[in-house]
Amino acid sequence: MIVRGPGIAAGSYCREPVIRYDLTATAVDFVAPGFALPKGNEGGSWKPLLLGGGKGTVTRPIERIVWHQIVQVEHPQSAIRQGDTKLIYFWGNKEAQLFDLKNDMGETNDIAHDRPEIAAELQAELKAHITAGLVEFSNRPGEGDGKGQWPPSAKAVAK
Repeated sequence: MIVRGPGIAAGSYCREPVIRYDLTATAVDFVAPGFALPKGNEGGSWKPLLLGGGKGTVTRPIERIVWHQIVQVEHPQSAIRQGDTKLIYFWGNKEAQLFDLKNDMGETNDIAHDRPEIAAELQAELKAHITAGLVEFSNRPGEGDGKGQWPPSAKAVAK
């Protein structure tokens, strides 16, 4: 990703993992520093990285990054990254792959079978994260009837 703007040092480089849902927190931090984001926003601000020459960290309400690829792919999947460890869970065949991104940035060596306890822990955390979001969504008036949604229900995720 390339970012340009006032106060951002040209030629700076950053290795801090960021994700699209950090953009809201970043924009708010620039226009209204200290403004509290709504409950459920998982993003953190890139402002310290952008103004610090790529040095620093992104502080998020949770210490993991979760994302999904559910459309335009043959096999829907979700992923969770905690530190340098990333788990990808494939919903169709209920299989997971685990990667050590510090030593394998290209994700060529699946270590799920070598570290089953870490894979199981991250898979459980991923499913709990998704289930919590589905429960919150289904508790909104007029939403979350489970029809046409992916995954269809919190119960389906827990399996």
